[in-house]
Amino acid sequence: MDRTPTTDRSVILRDAELVDVAVNCITVEHRVNCRTSIDPSRVKLLTRAIFAGSDIGELVIADVEGTLTLIDGYHRYQALITTETQSIGALKLPGSLTLQEAQWVAFALHWKAERPLSSKERKEGFKAFIKADGHVKVRTSQGRKDRYKSYREIGAELGFSHQTIFNWMSDLFPRIAEAMGREATEADKPTLCRKERALKARLQAITHYSNQIANLSRTGEEATEHAREALSKALGKLGVDLTSAEVSSQSEYDFT
Repeated sequence: MDRTPTTDRSVILRDAELVDVAVNCITVEHRVNCRTSIDPSRVKLLTRAIFAGSDIGELVIADVEGTLTLIDGYHRYQALITTETQSIGALKLPGSLTLQEAQWVAFALHWKAERPLSSKERKEGFKAFIKADGHVKVRTSQGRKDRYKSYREIGAELGFSHQTIFNWMSDLFPRIAEAMGREATEADKPTLCRKERALKARLQAITHYSNQIANLSRTGEEATEHAREALSKALGKLGVDLTSAEVSSQSEYDFT
């Protein structure tokens, strides 16, 4: 696959070949199925449609690491098995896919489906998107860092705000988020909410005042002892009971 496909079903299937395939020749790889469960009522409805001679549509299949694998149409496949149907028309995607690419294609085909993906399924879809290198803008030569898309570009592709993409990336792929943060322009960096800004300000203040305490304590023995006593009281409020002497023995609190 040359690039990670978009969430446009018509684009994904544009170059697919319509083939007639034996049902028992299709491999079902459950890691490719983007739905968390199979709906028995839908299978039952499709089963009735097959017995009635109605067209239930084509399956989507692909060569996944050398195996003819089902990509889309798990409910239809179950109905075909139930009715002991021997063959079915299927849309075969061109080329060969890796398992990671197949997982994302399955999600991409359902991203704008009539039956929406659940929040959990969409988050799994995002994981598949990243594992299929959907976040990579330019693949560089070996030994050099890849160039990444911005959060806004990924958000535009997947239909989510760049803040949501940032949150998912930070939560699920912190190393990639860190690398993307180094590349991002100020305009691309997600804005922090009020709670996050307040926390960031407090953390900065803690660092600032701890450095101030350390610097002021170096002005003399009396100041050093007073700093240790103040730190001992502060630690006590945080549930850490250390006397002034014990604080003095801790290398990280050495004010001399």
